[in-house]
Amino acid sequence: MKNILIILLLTFMMINVLEAQGSGGEVQANPPVLKTDMKSVPLAALMSATIPGAGQIYLGQKTKAGIFLAADLITIFSLYRFNLEQDIAKNNYEQYALMNAGLKKGVHKDIYIYASNYKSATDYNLAMETFYKNYLLIDYITQEEFNEYVERDRLGPEDWWEWQSDAQLHKYRRIRHQKQEFEQYASLAVGVLILNRIVSVVDAAISTNKINSANRQLYTTSDIERKGITLNYEIRF
Repeated sequence: MKNILIILLLTFMMINVLEAQGSGGEVQANPPVLKTDMKSVPLAALMSATIPGAGQIYLGQKTKAGIFLAADLITIFSLYRFNLEQDIAKNNYEQYALMNAGLKKGVHKDIYIYASNYKSATDYNLAMETFYKNYLLIDYITQEEFNEYVERDRLGPEDWWEWQSDAQLHKYRRIRHQKQEFEQYASLAVGVLILNRIVSVVDAAISTNKINSANRQLYTTSDIERKGITLNYEIRF
């Protein structure tokens, strides 16, 4: 499912481009039937912003409405699956860290990040102390402040871990990377949901204006008796 949203988005955009080209800029996928009343642009836009395709249903464009609604439903399903896969990957790397490094489940999320960068909590503590000593103690803090910082940030037994081999550490990183990938896919799905609404709103507004323009006609008629022409403006209600 990693590429489903990209394929969906490209397919959706292609369909709309082909519709526009095939109609010469007119709405032809579902030729609008002239109604007896004028359509409201704000209402059509609001409906499409709430549910993509709803504005098109309001305008009688059922095929377009189906495309927008199907795109939204598929994306919502994809978002659900990506979030589910995130939870599975998170449980996997937490369980793996527990079984192979002794890291207790339920610790702060930062600890799992540290565990992917250092082979043990001891290595992390040493790196943290070295950082404070090299970059802060010399020019910025006193020895007392240095001791306070080190004591504050030192990892204790409740956050302890130690990988038995580099291979275990690398495998843990791969499992965490899977979770991060699903986070990115979920973010992409949210973006597609927003984009689908924007496109639906714009399309509904343009289509409404076209339908309303079709309900207004400016034409002339010959006046034989008066030897002239009459200018007429018709609005269909």
